[in-house]
Amino acid sequence: MIPIIDGDVLVYTLGYASEDKGEFVDGSTFHVANPNLAKRLIKSTVRKYLSKFDPGVKPLVVISGSSENNWRLGIYSEYKANRKTLTKPLAYRELRQYFQEELQARTAIGELMMRLAV
Repeated sequence: MIPIIDGDVLVYTLGYASEDKGEFVDGSTFHVANPNLAKRLIKSTVRKYLSKFDPGVKPLVVISGSSENNWRLGIYSEYKANRKTLTKPLAYRELRQYFQEELQARTAIGELMMRLAV
């Protein structure tokens, strides 16, 4: 059995978790990214996932392709429309690059993932 790790989930959850929020004297707020903390959390989480498999098993790490070219939009134009106002983690690009360079993540589309899961 090959473990499949969804890198997008980790980019978002651990990217947000590693951000600090502060407040200026005037009450306005700011966010600061801590990509090194996020990378440590990702590494630790992946290690924990893999501990449930035989040693030496190589996982398939995947991240999604471009959201603008998502095949689901051709079927349902309102796909994830409620998320348009949400912001991505501040270190989003850096964490995706980390997945590609350090964890050899492959860019995949949902249709391919459904075939791999069956």
